Amino acid sequence: MTTGAGLALERFAAWYGIDLAALTSGEAYQIDDWGEDFRGPIERIRLVENGRFGNIVHQIIHAILLGDLIGCREILLFPFAGGPPPGIVEAGGFRVRIGAAEASLPAAPTLVGHFFNSYPFGTVLRGLDPARAWPVLQPVLDSLFTHIEQPARAAAGRGLLAAHFRAGDIFAHGHSLDDHLGKRWWTGAVNPWYVQPPASFYIAAIRAALETGTVSEVRLVFEDRGNPAIEVVEAALARDGVAVSLQSQDLLTDVVTLASASHLVASASTMIEAAALFAPDLRSYAAFRQFESHAHIHGRLRPLFAGLLRSRGVHLALYRDAGDYIPPLGWNASPDQLALVRDYPLTRLLAVADTPPGEPAGQILGCDLRDRLRQAEDEAARLRQAMFEQRAAAQGYRAQVQAMEKSRMWRLTAPLRRLINAARQP
Repeated sequence: MTTGAGLALERFAAWYGIDLAALTSGEAYQIDDWGEDFRGPIERIRLVENGRFGNIVHQIIHAILLGDLIGCREILLFPFAGGPPPGIVEAGGFRVRIGAAEASLPAAPTLVGHFFNSYPFGTVLRGLDPARAWPVLQPVLDSLFTHIEQPARAAAGRGLLAAHFRAGDIFAHGHSLDDHLGKRWWTGAVNPWYVQPPASFYIAAIRAALETGTVSEVRLVFEDRGNPAIEVVEAALARDGVAVSLQSQDLLTDVVTLASASHLVASASTMIEAAALFAPDLRSYAAFRQFESHAHIHGRLRPLFAGLLRSRGVHLALYRDAGDYIPPLGWNASPDQLALVRDYPLTRLLAVADTPPGEPAGQILGCDLRDRLRQAEDEAARLRQAMFEQRAAAQGYRAQVQAMEKSRMWRLTAPLRRLINAARQP
């Protein structure tokens, strides 16, 4: 029999029709402030501190959408670099408390966890239409990130093309990372998830945007010059006669610049994805291999990012290599890989404009991720059904044993009952 915290999570999953196995596999979700009479509905969602700016924006998005679908309108958010100041934000029917001490709030059943991945709530999110999701998200994001939205809106409309280059930790061997429980650990290698686009991708995407005649300024935005693609792109555009400005400032300044752009050329980074959602004048977004940089890693059932942009009328352009670039999940920043980043030829790129809605990132990995996920769901459903049948069989067996024991005790105590009855007779 499930007891304690497991029982609360089980009741929560049953109440909302959420797959308990997905909710407890690889993630650390729990229900806080529940009582013995807790049946399953929650009143708050609390995000566990984890990751940096772009990852946290994704967590907020998933928490808002989940809350909207299950009717939970209060979100507890931790302060983070580049985020809103502590306080209460009310927008779109939601109340978001930033930095609120739980002890200061009345006790209420609260779902607590790391919402960067959406697959634990796939049964709820599966039917979500990105066109419906954006009106839910926009007022809350606008209100939470007014310190980004307002300056970006003031600077928008000038025809800026901003290309973002990921650098920093993924080019430096030996750095710390956050795991899903919010702890920090040290690795001697770079993170293999972040395969960076080749310089040729940036050159091709920038040239394509320039051909539209809507670009008046090109700016390369980066954390540092550790990414070798920067100098290659800068030199190629100079040969094309394109004036280029460079920017490497603090997080907020860089995000505001990206959010003020009309055209974005993306690195493999959640920061550029967050900036694109804040961009009021965004016309085009170009990405390498996939639009949502973590979709292939975390098995998101509904990668919403591209759909959100498309619902706003943004032109999407996806570029692929010919299969001979750095493999997915194979990033190590070795000299050979850095040479590929610099020298991968333009002739080996394939551009796919306006990718149809729902295109799985798994196609880039040589298989259809959606089919694999559906197969996994079918297998999980089969295993759950087998578990329920075994549980029912066990309960039936226990009932039989209890009945047998009762029958045996009834027979053994029959003489004693006769004596008692006889004694009671007048």
